[in-house]
Amino acid sequence: MDQPAPQPPAPQAPGPPPTVFLTARERRWLTVLLVLGSIALFFVVIEQLARVWAVFSDLILIFFFAWLLGFILEPVAAWLARFVPRVLAVTIAYGSVALVAFGLVVVAASALFSSISDFLANLTQFQQDLLALVKPISDWLVSLGFDQVDLTTQVQTILTTLAGGAQDLLGPLQDVAVASVGFVGNILIVFFLAIFISIDRAAIGSFLLRLVPPAYGGEAHLLTESVGRSFGGFLRGMVAVGGTYALVALLCNLVL
Repeated sequence: MDQPAPQPPAPQAPGPPPTVFLTARERRWLTVLLVLGSIALFFVVIEQLARVWAVFSDLILIFFFAWLLGFILEPVAAWLARFVPRVLAVTIAYGSVALVAFGLVVVAASALFSSISDFLANLTQFQQDLLALVKPISDWLVSLGFDQVDLTTQVQTILTTLAGGAQDLLGPLQDVAVASVGFVGNILIVFFLAIFISIDRAAIGSFLLRLVPPAYGGEAHLLTESVGRSFGGFLRGMVAVGGTYALVALLCNLVL
């Protein structure tokens, strides 16, 4: 008779994984190594982000300022959209702000340039008048025994420093006063991006919300609404405060 074929051994269930025993000293060293590795990884990530920022900083700042401008001017555009189409309302709102801001910068730079030029032109006469005013005070201090206090020399040093600083400011101010190409170009890019962002605000918001998992859609929508109201109100409030200060300073300058 034929012998029955031997049956293969039944597979055995895998046993528990071997237990790794670490001494207290080894566990402490492992903890230290994990902490040091996490710190090193943090600095590596920061270095890579710094490199990305160095390459794309100008582009990132342009998009950030455009988004910031959209937050500030959205209520104005929404109010104008009640009477005209939204595209025209956004164009009117942003165009008006761009013209006013550019005009203020050019006028302020021109006025400051003229003031500094007049100061440098009249520096000699101003120095003589100031020294004549200070000389009696200097003589009075000398009569009291303060021989080491030389107000005349101090006044001359201060005027020389002011003249040097004013001379250094003339070049940049002249560039702004004549509307340098780079400055105007960046401002125009910011305003055009802000216009497109404001026109397509609903479509951009819907696209970003679609990236959120559906389970968190309600929370994401609530977050965007809350941030829009609070952050936008904060920015508009800061603009109103800054405009009030600017108006007060302008009135004081006109009066004086």
